[in-house]
Amino acid sequence: MADSIDHYLLDHDGVDWPEALGAWAWLVPDQFTIWLVTRFGDLFVIEDDGSVHRLDVVRGTYTRVADDREGFEERLNEEGNAGNWLSMALVDDMADAGKSHGPGECFGFETPPVLGGAFTVENAGPRGIEEYLQSCGWLHEQLRDIPDGERVSLSVVDGKPVLRRET
Repeated sequence: MADSIDHYLLDHDGVDWPEALGAWAWLVPDQFTIWLVTRFGDLFVIEDDGSVHRLDVVRGTYTRVADDREGFEERLNEEGNAGNWLSMALVDDMADAGKSHGPGECFGFETPPVLGGAFTVENAGPRGIEEYLQSCGWLHEQLRDIPDGERVSLSVVDGKPVLRRET
């Protein structure tokens, strides 16, 4: 494992964030500041009141994780949080397998875990961060009203994932 959390974070300058996060408007507030971005595209943002929230793009959740940056640092050091929040083991496995990404990219899953894909090196690779975040947002918006366990089919229409309930 790397000595610094920086190994698990992306330089997020140059990303068109309004474009990347437009598909998440149904879940995230209108105003916040992007603070940290993980190598798997999850975001830690600061809301106007100083609270820290996590957008988990794989699970489609937006969660308050701390009241402020200092509280975040304390929570990050609690048992398991850094590993879970930063996907440390999988990032390390990706590096061990020789997989990397370039500027404007993050790691993403070929088959989304919410649709049965595995959290494995074999199911992950470099993705353009803007397109990946958009796809995850569109997918989770459609899934939010579908009960767990219900069968769906996935197709891509005009570059967007479209889910249909199977009958």
